[in-house]
Amino acid sequence: MKTRCPYRVSLLSLLVPLSYLFASPSFAVPVQDQGQIFGTDGEVSITSDTLSQSITTGVAGQLVGIQIQYNGDGAFPAPLLDFSIVAGGNPPVGELLYEEILSLGDVLDGDLITWDLTATDLVFDIGDQFSFVMRTVEDAEFIIAGNDPPGYDGGELYLNGEPLPGDAVNDIAFITYVDPDGGVTPVDEPLTFPLMLMGLLAIGVIRRIRNCSRFEGPS
Repeated sequence: MKTRCPYRVSLLSLLVPLSYLFASPSFAVPVQDQGQIFGTDGEVSITSDTLSQSITTGVAGQLVGIQIQYNGDGAFPAPLLDFSIVAGGNPPVGELLYEEILSLGDVLDGDLITWDLTATDLVFDIGDQFSFVMRTVEDAEFIIAGNDPPGYDGGELYLNGEPLPGDAVNDIAFITYVDPDGGVTPVDEPLTFPLMLMGLLAIGVIRRIRNCSRFEGPS
């Protein structure tokens, strides 16, 4: 009678779970840092003049997006927009951290527009200030939602480097998104130890199978 070897198992069935065990950790999903209500009576007109909103960081990490809302009438081909991030608050005289020309195509009233910053390396700590600077490339107007009332406590809106008049809209309405793990290089366990452990386990399984096969009698 043939004795069944209890150790005759698939080596692959052991190595596959190990590959999951030593997989690299995933990054956190971007979170909403702060948001201002879009549904207010305030409106802000972006023109070829320089409009800048200073913003205070609420969540440490990489800035991955800024969202605004278009408040124009009907369908409208948006002009080219020049968006930039400048270090420090208003007036925007600090270091230029990032700049991009956006071509949005046709937009509708109420459309949310998200400036995707995931490819940048804009990392801020809690309490850091930066300025979101906006203008149109050509002589055109692009209307977005303002936050008035109640206004934004973490910064102010400037036009051409100067505060707006007291009767003007306080701030733009915006939402910022942050990846708390962005810009941080994860410290993974060195690969040499997991690979060595997997090799030792494989050798052990092979030896057990060979030793077990010696005691198997003929059928």
